Amino acid sequence: MVKLPYEYVSLHVDKLYERRFDENNLEGINKHCEFIAEFIKACGYTEEEYIRYMFGFEPISNQN
Repeated sequence: MVKLPYEYVSLHVDKLYERRFDENNLEGINKHCEFIAEFIKACGYTEEEYIRYMFGFEPISNQN
């Protein structure tokens, strides 16, 4: 699987997190978080890899 550049993915993930929800809409919030996780996976990253890149850690493996 091809990984999209982290900067591109991060930009779009940040935009996805900007969406506002009523605090009582837990189902909507959960579905949106699941969508974000699936988007990250579709871009070639595991959630853990993405978080490691986000915090500046080395990637778990050198997958290209």
